[in-house]
Amino acid sequence: MYDEWQYLLLGGKGAPSLHMFIREVLDHHMPYLTSRDFGVFAKCDQDGHEPHRRIDKSSR
Repeated sequence: MYDEWQYLLLGGKGAPSLHMFIREVLDHHMPYLTSRDFGVFAKCDQDGHEPHRRIDKSSR
């Protein structure tokens, strides 16, 4: 998302419009960020949050 946003801000040839960024990039990622079941903020509340545990690639 960050790379696409930066590309939009730079306004290079073929850069998306704000509308296209919202529709194609942001709308796609928002459920993954905000889902109460599996989103990255799912364990957050007013009292704090449980740190997100990274998957250890060496244990695969």
